[in-house]
Amino acid sequence: MRLLDESFVPDEHRPMITSNAAQGLRELYEVTLDRAYLREAVARHRTAVRLARRAGDQDRLAMILQHAGIATRLWRPHRAGIHAAIALQEEALALTGPTDIHRPGRVGSLAWSWHDLTRLDPNAATTAIALFDEALAATPRDSSGRPGLLLGRAGVTRRLADFDEALAGFLRYEPIGALGAACEGALQAVRDGDDARALDFCHHGLEALGVILPGQLLRRDQRSWQKHAESLTALTALLHARAGDPVAATRVVDVLRGRESRLLSAAAQLDPEDADPRVRAARKAVQAWLDRGGPATDEPLDRVPGLPPVHIATRRDRHTAYLVCEEPGGAVLVTYPDGTAGVRLLPEVTLDAVTRQRRRLRRAYDRRTGLPAAVARCGRWLNRAVARPLLDLVPTDAPLVVVPCGPFADLPLVAARRLLGRPLLLAASGHATAAVPPPPVPGSAVAVLGTTSRINFLRTAEAESLSRYAPTTIVAEREPAAALAAIKDSSVVHFSTHGVAGRADAVETAVYLPGGEALRASEILRADLSAGPLIFLASCETTSPDPSLPDQTFGPPAAFLHAGATAVVAPLLSVSEDVSALMAARFYHELSGGGGPHEALARAQKWLSGSGIGDQCAFLGEVITAAESAGEPVPGLRCLVRAIREHPERHAELTGGWAWALFTVSI
Repeated sequence: MRLLDESFVPDEHRPMITSNAAQGLRELYEVTLDRAYLREAVARHRTAVRLARRAGDQDRLAMILQHAGIATRLWRPHRAGIHAAIALQEEALALTGPTDIHRPGRVGSLAWSWHDLTRLDPNAATTAIALFDEALAATPRDSSGRPGLLLGRAGVTRRLADFDEALAGFLRYEPIGALGAACEGALQAVRDGDDARALDFCHHGLEALGVILPGQLLRRDQRSWQKHAESLTALTALLHARAGDPVAATRVVDVLRGRESRLLSAAAQLDPEDADPRVRAARKAVQAWLDRGGPATDEPLDRVPGLPPVHIATRRDRHTAYLVCEEPGGAVLVTYPDGTAGVRLLPEVTLDAVTRQRRRLRRAYDRRTGLPAAVARCGRWLNRAVARPLLDLVPTDAPLVVVPCGPFADLPLVAARRLLGRPLLLAASGHATAAVPPPPVPGSAVAVLGTTSRINFLRTAEAESLSRYAPTTIVAEREPAAALAAIKDSSVVHFSTHGVAGRADAVETAVYLPGGEALRASEILRADLSAGPLIFLASCETTSPDPSLPDQTFGPPAAFLHAGATAVVAPLLSVSEDVSALMAARFYHELSGGGGPHEALARAQKWLSGSGIGDQCAFLGEVITAAESAGEPVPGLRCLVRAIREHPERHAELTGGWAWALFTVSI
């Protein structure tokens, strides 16, 4: 793109350079799902078309029109936008001769635009099928592009035989494409009322994973198979649940998350961008080991030759609840300590319904208006649709680990009032989870305080609250490596810093150190926290999932867990400094009373949900009195009391059913 700014570039080359830059931006969008890239790509494609028309080269104009049509279809996926894309592609096709080598590809691309239009206008199906047939007739049977055309045609005809043919082609030429083809074929079989045939499609797709996984060397490739496998796995689990086989349903989800967690975390520690043959050999060793059944209950991953240690703990004495959803509906799948399983189908919890709740929350959050109402509305829906059937399957006093799969990971589950006060644990790291996290071992604590231009005393208040629980040291290291070394031997680590979600990739989610340096999840993965500390991240968005892959397997909580932490407390979205400070004060108070961090957080959330300004100030007054009686000045906590009294709107945040619901404990 920098070439476009250079005056020495000849005018005749500018159309293609501009078009190539636009294609690069579109590919970035396909990897990240960041529509800002797509917006810029569309703008550059328009410029390229204008320059190409002026240059008068018909071959280049046809190519540029073709790519502009594809970008337009992605940018405006409604009737008018697709018609605009079709117009560009038809013009490109009119400029393409019948014997031109590019004609089959351009006919196929135009067919896909008509395919997308059939969702809005069923009358477009005839044209789409005719175009797919024309493209298939001109495409050799051994071409790697043929399965995609077959899948597009099957998406219009809705015939299972066509999906079978497409799946067979993908299995031969492009295993990652087989995951999507299997999922679409299975969904069509469900619509046809043939769940057995749908399961057959799913199993063929999952078999393709064995071909895909050993060759995934780059993080973007890993995310690609994760994204495709997530929907297929959820659908497979749902179909097993509908067939009355909850054990098989939970196993298929468990296997995917176990593979994902171990293989990807190990790969990240080995440097995910490294294509060294030794890395490839290590990954194949991991995959072969997983295919043989993986670890025993307490077997650590570091027994696999060539891999660094990864935290693996026991899974005894707990109930694990998987929340899955797909187009036909959702399900709660619970595994019991004795190895049996239970299931409750959730007909109203479709993929669209969960995605709609997620989008409402994200829209309110991005606009910074209406978030309390959006969280409360989501909580009522979760209470009715998810919490009630979930609790029907689990004894009242049982330790409960929740695995929110897919878009469920972006919803504040504790906002459901039925779950308020119930100690919940979110499984952020697949198999690398403990049955019940114990209280932190006696020892020292450290607090990492970020710098901020406003309400700096409130960050100090969090460290003062921690010091009432354990002797606390303030960490001032500005470099990631030094900060990780400073927290290595602590029993509790509290981060009161800014946090930013990695919108392109959850591995890039970061918390910021005092000097402004970013401590990213990818760097945390390589740390040694073998002392097993409790981590409290009072940093915004640190459990926010990857938007293109809504799952919690990666991000700071999972990274800290794989590095050796026993549990991680963190918020899903942004929370203000005084909200974090009051939550930290109550959490450490409850932790002093005994029990694990999940129990302390549950008690703190229940107290915060029902407390008023008077209760909050009275509690803080007791903490301040106790600290000053011990000769410890607490100016930060005094500042927090003033903030609560002077800003009563914060009271609505804390007790209105949303701010406290954003904090979770991950294991």
